[in-house]
Amino acid sequence: MAEQRFTMSKAKIANALRLAGYADDAVGALLTELPDDPVDLEAAAPTLARHGITRERLMDRRGGSP
Repeated sequence: MAEQRFTMSKAKIANALRLAGYADDAVGALLTELPDDPVDLEAAAPTLARHGITRERLMDRRGGSP
């Protein structure tokens, strides 16, 4: 059985980050560090974490609960 990878387009990532209150320049800087489109979210996790972006932080910024 093949491993399922979770991917998301750069456009959807940008939209999610903007909705979470990240500034356009921060979103743009992050997206330039992500070479593939769609983005493999597991492979991109270290890059996202360097920018302070985690699933938990996004949920918190959007007012969600775990």
